[in-house]
Amino acid sequence: MAVDPYAFCPCGSGNKLKFCCSDLAADIDKIQTMIEGDQPRAALRHVDQTLAKSPKRESLLDLKVRIELMLDDVEAAATTVAEFLEVGPENPTAHAQNAVVQAASRGGRAAVTPLQQALALVEKEMPRQVLQAIGAVAQTLLAEGNVLAAQAHLWLYQGVAGPESGALELLYRLNRMDDMPLPFREQWYMRPAAEGHPGETDHHRAQWYASSGRWLPAAQALDSLCSLYPDEPSFAYNRGLVYGWLGDLPRLVAGMHQFAASPGVPREEAVEAEAMALLIDPTLQDPPIDVVRVDYPIADEGAMLAALGADDRVFEVPVDPEQAAAEDGPPPRKMFALLDKPLPETGADITRDRVPNVLGMLTYYGRQTDRHERLSFTLDKGDGYESALALLGEVTGGSLQDTDGEERLGASNVAEQVLSWRWHFPPDTPPALRRELLSEQRREAILTKWPETPRHALGDKSPREAAKDTAGDPALKLRLEALVLLLEQGRKNHKYGETFAELRRELGLEELGPIDASTVDVLMTPLGRLTRIDLSAVSDDDLEKLYRKASLAAADAAVAHTAREALRRPSLAERIPYREAYDRLLMLEDDNHKALELVEEARQMADARGESNAAWDLMELELHVLENEPDKAHALLEHLRDEHGKEPGVAEQIYQLMYALGAFREGEELQPGAAMPGTPLPGAEPASSLTAEPEPATTSGIWTPDSETGGGGKKLWTPT
Repeated sequence: MAVDPYAFCPCGSGNKLKFCCSDLAADIDKIQTMIEGDQPRAALRHVDQTLAKSPKRESLLDLKVRIELMLDDVEAAATTVAEFLEVGPENPTAHAQNAVVQAASRGGRAAVTPLQQALALVEKEMPRQVLQAIGAVAQTLLAEGNVLAAQAHLWLYQGVAGPESGALELLYRLNRMDDMPLPFREQWYMRPAAEGHPGETDHHRAQWYASSGRWLPAAQALDSLCSLYPDEPSFAYNRGLVYGWLGDLPRLVAGMHQFAASPGVPREEAVEAEAMALLIDPTLQDPPIDVVRVDYPIADEGAMLAALGADDRVFEVPVDPEQAAAEDGPPPRKMFALLDKPLPETGADITRDRVPNVLGMLTYYGRQTDRHERLSFTLDKGDGYESALALLGEVTGGSLQDTDGEERLGASNVAEQVLSWRWHFPPDTPPALRRELLSEQRREAILTKWPETPRHALGDKSPREAAKDTAGDPALKLRLEALVLLLEQGRKNHKYGETFAELRRELGLEELGPIDASTVDVLMTPLGRLTRIDLSAVSDDDLEKLYRKASLAAADAAVAHTAREALRRPSLAERIPYREAYDRLLMLEDDNHKALELVEEARQMADARGESNAAWDLMELELHVLENEPDKAHALLEHLRDEHGKEPGVAEQIYQLMYALGAFREGEELQPGAAMPGTPLPGAEPASSLTAEPEPATTSGIWTPDSETGGGGKKLWTPT
């Protein structure tokens, strides 16, 4: 495809090619054709030949950097960029390419400054290379775990490239990560200066810089303001925030701490700022608990397999094909889970103290070219580490040799350990009992275990101990409140409002009451507070914006709160369709009986609108299967066949749904009055996911979409 002479010149001048580097148009066209034809080395040779005839041409140097990066020759690209910067020190494209090279060679933090230099030089249309550099720096920061800076760059990219850029989709996927704290999912804004403040004009200038992505001059302006007005909390907050967007975490932490400790700052805002600082400040982090793999050479393979098969504290787990494919070497032959106690024969009346806990996973590998047969034990290296190793030795008898090494796979933290457990229920445990026990366990963890666990942020005191000392130590109380807030905002904790109210009372902390919508700017209210606002007084426009904001941030409690209010308003029926709202609510509901109530509401709304309710019948069918209610499922199947069988796609959806659930295999028919063939009963966890509560994160703080664990609801299918 020929180069458009009226397109912007690749040199980054901001002028059209026809009026800039027209003498190079034919060569540029030939080089571009080679690149598009997947001939980068030929394109590079032609660039060098053209540069020999026309040296120091910025459009050619830009093309050369791009090709060298395509060839993963970062060192050569760095050399070319240095020449590019020498030739065009005022060229935003040169600095943008430098940012990309720095991201590839030194990391995201090093790439931020040249990207800021590029943005400062953009006068008219933003060159494509600058936009691409914003995306590259965002991705690198994200891979490094610098979430706040990565999000700021993604928002900037989306603002320039538009809603079709894909940045919002990446943000949404990022926010769905199970281990992403709510403060990292918020969209953070600069605070306004106090009206009439003598630094107000300079502060407006800093805000203007920041709004256009020029965070470096904004930070420099805020440095000056903080020097002139060291006691102004909003300046300290904004300086920390802007430095956070630049990837400078120490200055972000310092700004949040300073703001939180400043006199006159509303208490809730101070606690939220301190919570952000606690998530990032390495000096206040709890020591990590390593997740390790311990390898044991096998002395007697037959004896080991016989021992594992005979012990009721061990059960075999089917090998996950995806995991097997990812193995560096031959896949494992077998996998097992090791329990801390025998699995009861029945879960019909099981109590919490009798539910076994999964201590770790055992993976059996056969002989390899360079290794003997071995059994790998993956577990947490916490308080129960030695006892778990001893139990494995007891179970396997003398069939294993002494361990030949230990490998660290990742880490979790103290709070995750307290609030995570790996239960394995007997297959016949009634779903309602299972939910009841899980709820009791979480309540006990919140009210008993968590308050007694020492935390480094509290000077290695437990929350209960720290609560006794807060009268004489305001900073300690602030950190205690921040820790409670972070706990309350955990993904699985938003339904335990009464439990947290009780926890606050026990620790002597102020309870969080309702918020009058007329007293706040609801659109600027943090998502963590949104559920305390009576939304009935909020306009349709603002409610829709809040719903979209909460959905993008994957803030489950706020999504449910806004969706419920939207369903009460016929005026929003077209802007937030009822199917979408009920879909959200169903995905967030982990009690299948309550989910059935939601399905019935949705069905009635479909009837009132004269629409088919087949979608909701299908959802109800899934819920009956999950609840192991074959009679109800069979009756609903007959209803679907009789009432909706001729509707396009319904029969196919029924088959796909039932097959995905394992309710039947090819050639089988669902029979009433009996358990469904092939259906895992609701009390039993799927073989590839043994935990009733999610596993602690096994990474060290890096969140990327590729590592997504799927923070959504458990339903396999939802209406659309």
